[in-house]
Amino acid sequence: MLKKKRDHNIRTEFTEPTLDVEAGVANLEDRDMYMSLLVRFVNDELDSKVKEIRQTCISGTLEEFHRAAHSLKGAASYPLRFTPSN
Repeated sequence: MLKKKRDHNIRTEFTEPTLDVEAGVANLEDRDMYMSLLVRFVNDELDSKVKEIRQTCISGTLEEFHRAAHSLKGAASYPLRFTPSN
């Protein structure tokens, strides 16, 4: 269980898309490359990041949970960081 230091407002409904594929494709200007990077992320990174988050929920602090969640967010946004070279 997370050790909570203060109350946080937890959002239970999401109105934005959780993955904006079109933005990623537009940023790379290459749908096949984006999809390849996305598949690589799912195959190589996702399981370990989710396990890390689960572990912090069981035995970590709120700060460790935030760090793990931020790490997942960074890894998930990796394909969006590319900018095409012209």
